[in-house]
Amino acid sequence: MIGQLVELSNDERIDALLSGVKWGGSGIVNSVELSYSIPSATSTWRYTTEIDAGWYSLNNSQVLSFETALQGWADVADITFTRIPDGQLYGDIRIAYSHEVEEGTAAYAYLPYGENLSARGIFTADDESGDIWLHPDTTEFSAGSFGLHTLSHELGHALGLKHSFEAENGFPELDISQDHTGYTLMSYTDSTAAGYTYTQGDNNNYESRIVMPTTPMLYDILAIQHLYGANMSTRAGDSLYSFGTRAELMTIWDGGGTDTINLSNQLVGARLDLNPGTFSDIGLCQMTYQGELEQANDNIAIAFGVDIEHAVGTFSADILIGNALDNTLTGGAGDDQLEGGGGEDTAVFSGSSAEYTFAQTDTDITITGLDGSDTLSGIELFRFDNETLTLNDLPLSDGSIITRQEAPPAIDFRPIETEVAYFLLQIDKPRATSVSVNYHTRDGSAKAGEDYIATSGVATLLPGHTWLTLAVTLVDDNRAEGHEHFKMVISDPSEGVLASGDTELTAERIIVDNDLFG
Repeated sequence: MIGQLVELSNDERIDALLSGVKWGGSGIVNSVELSYSIPSATSTWRYTTEIDAGWYSLNNSQVLSFETALQGWADVADITFTRIPDGQLYGDIRIAYSHEVEEGTAAYAYLPYGENLSARGIFTADDESGDIWLHPDTTEFSAGSFGLHTLSHELGHALGLKHSFEAENGFPELDISQDHTGYTLMSYTDSTAAGYTYTQGDNNNYESRIVMPTTPMLYDILAIQHLYGANMSTRAGDSLYSFGTRAELMTIWDGGGTDTINLSNQLVGARLDLNPGTFSDIGLCQMTYQGELEQANDNIAIAFGVDIEHAVGTFSADILIGNALDNTLTGGAGDDQLEGGGGEDTAVFSGSSAEYTFAQTDTDITITGLDGSDTLSGIELFRFDNETLTLNDLPLSDGSIITRQEAPPAIDFRPIETEVAYFLLQIDKPRATSVSVNYHTRDGSAKAGEDYIATSGVATLLPGHTWLTLAVTLVDDNRAEGHEHFKMVISDPSEGVLASGDTELTAERIIVDNDLFG
């Protein structure tokens, strides 16, 4: 097989991973067909270092893990891997165990390289080019394990990628802030974005294992597609993405179609950003063996050049962020934050529009109903099960701008007679228009004019507001007469009926006589 030299791309994210060589002789961003084989006792070797140290083959299960790692790279790049028998002839890429691999090193691989260069930088690959050698202790290859990550990492080398933290042959190192496995498999620094797994060993000791990437990551995909082009056939149809409830570390590559990320199975709220080249917080992770499970952070990425159109949130509070396309964002249950992007974006709700209230703040729209109280910005369409409304169609209290309220204050039910008595008037959810009730005080053992100042009027809740307080001034009479009480009466609601169905509601306050205490 031939290979060729590669020049700088002038994109530091890519250049930090390029070794300067690749397979094929048709220039960069060109597909390549590579063979691979699994050596056995009858195999032929044309170099001796790893052979003389003692070597042996992968078993069938390990071969399947290796092919999983191969597929991970083939999914994102225009590379075709074909398995051939290993004998007198053998594959461009071979993998085996060798005692030559030093302790502390899980594996190593040879870059595609050859000495005889043509004027165009084309070379015939050396026999060891692309070969991968594993340490005998590198045997555990489950999803998210260090072993499977090792296979993917070494395949990166075999395809022409270098370590991200090394500057070699005029190619730079990656910025230290991004030199971790959240951005590239070619780093030695592990991202903790998806947390750890813990297993109990001998003497009740717990062994931790960091959750490793299960796919090539953001910058890996940029670099390998720079060398070989993108595999646009991967998930080229309409794809549905979902994830386990325990956090994974991965990057989504998608070749086309109309796609959806559905998080309805998740056990905790999520932050999902549909923009390419960004990370999202999805799933639960564990950071210490005794610690509570917590929301993962920056663990799922969407590759550059990938278009995801739709998002469905969890049953809890989510942040869903749209991209430049026409997105549909379904928050689901919980108080969600939906942010549209550059397209004509649609928020989806589960009930009839009559079952929701609408309020406009200084920056966004609040829609409250069956799905909780959702805050929306940059959304053009609002889809209910009976109709789809535009922003101009929403019943937003004549388009007035209101300010979102803080939580209501705590109320003292036994004020001292030197203080002010407060009553909290509260409704279950904000309304799109103003609502009002009549109110007046009513004597009990406390008398108006003697123990408090009679108060009456109309109380009005503005659109989007859910509470207000009514104040009654108390009279400090300097007489020891014991604790007394009076009531506030609410009646005649503007919407025609009180929640209880009664014609009036009352609330009582006890005036604490401060003169009893000397």
